Amino acid sequence: MAASRGATLRPSERLRAASEYRRVFRVGLRLEGPLFLLLAAERAGRPSRLGIVASRRMGAAVARNRAKRLVREAFRRNKPAAGTDLVVVGKRELAESGLAEVERELRARLRRLAARRGGGSRRSGAAAPD
Repeated sequence: MAASRGATLRPSERLRAASEYRRVFRVGLRLEGPLFLLLAAERAGRPSRLGIVASRRMGAAVARNRAKRLVREAFRRNKPAAGTDLVVVGKRELAESGLAEVERELRARLRRLAARRGGGSRRSGAAAPD
């Protein structure tokens, strides 16, 4: 899973401050899955950003870091439409899965997100990923 030049997440594509995470937790749409909980909040006209929460319940530091690398790579390959802040809250199963599995779940959660936003329950603005 070596990242080639330019294949990393830029600082503008990451949630960095605690206040940014708090905003997503407060106003974000929650989508539960077997590997992780995805929270998504709109942010108009800016690039999509990713934040990852990996608690000690996931396992040792090696397992948590591996899980974070998997999520970052899956996000990099399947970035949603601009204007979405995502927070991934990992479950223990995330650390034990492979990249293909994580990507598959992320794509499924992003499709559900696009369908929910398109359904009128929240402001629309995210295009369907694929």
